[in-house]
Amino acid sequence: MPPVRIWYLALNKRISYTSSMKKLLKKLLYILGFLWCLPVSILGWIFLGILTLFKQIDEIKVLPNLAFVWEIKKETWFHKLGIDWFGWVFGNNIILYEDIDKVRKYRSFYHELEHVMQNYCWGIFFYPAYILESSYLWLFKKKVHAYLFNHFERAARKAAGQPVEISPSNWLDGPKDRWPWW
Repeated sequence: MPPVRIWYLALNKRISYTSSMKKLLKKLLYILGFLWCLPVSILGWIFLGILTLFKQIDEIKVLPNLAFVWEIKKETWFHKLGIDWFGWVFGNNIILYEDIDKVRKYRSFYHELEHVMQNYCWGIFFYPAYILESSYLWLFKKKVHAYLFNHFERAARKAAGQPVEISPSNWLDGPKDRWPWW
């Protein structure tokens, strides 16, 4: 477990810090996490900046943990590309689709927010670690789904209140589906 994640977990436990000191430490950890994943975030900002220039973005919000939330407009060319995800993460950028129902949007937001926290902990190593784990599951664990059993995805589903244990009959494209990326 990366040291930043250990510090983050320590802040969320009951320890004898004053509330103002705890807030200051939490803010400091968010800043450190923000800096740690900055190279990936810059790539996300470039991509999302291009989408903004082409009027694909409806709204941009900055959260207290320094995560950016970008909402994609419905009925735009980017939305029509056939991407059927509800949300995704690029560094500290959360991309959500405007037209999904409130329950899915809520769960997608917290799912992706957990991925932002994972990015803050793992930094530039998040994506290689994610890909390595999915590849390992796909190549060597023949009875599990490489995406659904990836520990990053399981943690994000747990944080969002989504089902963590998913039986093969409920896999995205049935029990023979083991595709690692979605």
